Amino acid sequence: PRASAASVDDDVGVDDEDASGATAAPSSSHAARERSLDVVSSRPTFADVHLDGALVAALRRCGYDAPSPIQLAATPLGRFGADVIAHAKSGTGKTITFVVITLERIKASSRRTQALTLSPTRECAMQTHSCFVKLIAAFDTDDARRGIDVAVVVGGLPVKEDRARLATQPHVVVGTPGRTRQLLDEGAMACDSVRLLILDEADALLTGTFERDVLFAYSMLPERKQMCAFSATYPQSLLDALEALMRVPQKVMLCESTIALHGVRQFYSLIDQDETKSLAEVIIAKEARLLKIFADVAFHQAVVFVRRTAWGEALAKRLTSQGVKSSFTAGTLPQTRRMQVMEEMRTFQLRVLVSTDLTARGVDLTHVNLVVNLDVPPSGATYMHRIGRTGRFGSYGIAVAVLTGRELETLKASIVAERGGDIQPLPDVIPANWYTYELDDDDATAFETLKNAPIEVIDEECEDTASAAATGETKENVRVDVHSVAPDAPHVDDTWYASTDTDTYTTDRTPSSITYAEECAAYDAYWYWFHRRHPASARQPRELPPPPGCPRPWVIPALHDDLVRLPFVTRDT
Repeated sequence: PRASAASVDDDVGVDDEDASGATAAPSSSHAARERSLDVVSSRPTFADVHLDGALVAALRRCGYDAPSPIQLAATPLGRFGADVIAHAKSGTGKTITFVVITLERIKASSRRTQALTLSPTRECAMQTHSCFVKLIAAFDTDDARRGIDVAVVVGGLPVKEDRARLATQPHVVVGTPGRTRQLLDEGAMACDSVRLLILDEADALLTGTFERDVLFAYSMLPERKQMCAFSATYPQSLLDALEALMRVPQKVMLCESTIALHGVRQFYSLIDQDETKSLAEVIIAKEARLLKIFADVAFHQAVVFVRRTAWGEALAKRLTSQGVKSSFTAGTLPQTRRMQVMEEMRTFQLRVLVSTDLTARGVDLTHVNLVVNLDVPPSGATYMHRIGRTGRFGSYGIAVAVLTGRELETLKASIVAERGGDIQPLPDVIPANWYTYELDDDDATAFETLKNAPIEVIDEECEDTASAAATGETKENVRVDVHSVAPDAPHVDDTWYASTDTDTYTTDRTPSSITYAEECAAYDAYWYWFHRRHPASARQPRELPPPPGCPRPWVIPALHDDLVRLPFVTRDT
C-alpha cells in the first residue's frame, strides 16, 4: 500500500528497521519521494519525540522531516536512558534512531569515550559512522554538539591507525566486533566512561562467531550502562539472551505480523533446468534469465546476490562486457576495494552490484529498486535482509528470485517460517509504478551518464570464467573445487574453505561432473554443520533438524587448523 502525507500509519509505534546497519540520511529527493506505510506517519514530528529544537533542525537539514514508526516509538525511550530492544523492518530508519539516541545521551563537553556502537560488517560500520558525521555537521556552528568526535574501527585497515585514533578519546566509537575486541584487549580503547552500548543488527552480533567478541566488549564496559539493540529479525533465543544482558528492557516490537516491507513486491522466475544437469549448465541458464530481467525492468540500480565467490567475480565482468556496468564485492576482498565498490554504487558509477551475503545487511543504497537472488540464501532471515536492500525508507522496489523448482520449494518454506509475506510468479509485463520513481536533477544526470558511458574493455578471457568456475577449471587449467568458492560464511568476514586434496572426496568424480543438486546438498550440509558448531546462543544451545534435501547419513566436516574440509555429499555416501 502507498500512503500520502495525510494518511495515518497502520503501524505507528509498531514497525521499523534500518538498513541492517546504517541508514544514511535521505537527500531532498528522497524526502519528496512517495512512501509506503512502513515509514509514513501523518501526525507526529520530531518535536513530538521530545528532542530539542537544534537537533530537530539538524534532522530537517538532513532530510528527516517526520519520524518513522520506529523513530517515534524507540527514540523517547532511548534518550531518557532506558534499555531498548527494537524490532523493525529493513530500511525504515533504525540507524538514525540510535544515532539520535547517542547524540542525546553523551556530553559534548566531556572529552571521554562515552558510547560504543557495534555493527556486524565493515560496510555497516562505515555507513553508521557516515550517518553520525552528516547529522553532527548539520548542527549550527555555535552548537557544542558540532564538536562531537566519532571514530570508526574496522578490520582490514591498519590497527596502528586505530590505536592512534582512540588515543584522542573520541566521544563515540563505531566498530566491528573483532577489531573492537582487539583494541579493548590491548587497552587501546578507554572504556571506563562508556555509558551507552548499541548493538546494530543484534541478531547477527549475538549469533555464531561474533557472539564471543560482543560479550567480551560487554564485559569490559562499566556495569551500569545503557544498552540498545536493533534488528529486523529476532528469534526467541535472541530475545532471551538480550533480556539477560539488560536491566529492565523496553521492547519496541514493530514486526509482530510480518517483516515484509509494504513497498517491495516479491517474485520468482523458474528456470527450465533439470537439477541433474551440471552446475555449469544451471549457472548459464540463470545468467540468461538475469539478462532478460534486466532487459524487462527499467531499474535504476540493482543488487544481485550469489553465494559462490568465483561466480560473482565472473558475473560482474560478464555484465560489464555486455554494457551493464557492474562490480563484485565479498568478504574475501581487501577492505579498500570493498569501500571503493560501495562508494561507486552510491555515486551512480555502477548500475549493478554483484555480492555475496556481505551486503545482505547494513547497506543502504537508496537508488536500488531491483534485487535479484540467483540462489537460495542459507535462511529465511537472510533472504528477508537481502530483499530489504530495495524499498529503502518506505520507497518501492521489486525482488526476483531466479531458481530451480527444488530451490523454490525451499525458499517458500523459509518465507513462511519468517512471516515474510507472499512470493508470486514473475509476470510477463512488470508495471513501472511497482518500482520506479522520478530522480532529482543531479541523480537523473548521473544516471543518464552511467547508461551512456562507454564500457571499459575488460579481459576478453573473462567471458568463460563463469563456466570455468562452475566446472572447476580456470584459463590456466588450474583446478578450483566448486565448493571451495561457495559463500562468504554466514555473517561475513568468516569465509569458509574446503580442501582441494583429491583424497577428501567421497567419490572419484571431478568437480566438472558434479550436478547442481549435489552441490546444493553439499552446501546445505555445511550450513547444518555451521549451526551445530555455532548455535544461536551459547546459553541456549539448539538442536537443528537436518536441512531439507540433504542426503543421509550426514557427512559432517572435521576441523583442520581452522580450515573446513568439506567432502562433497552425494547420494552415494
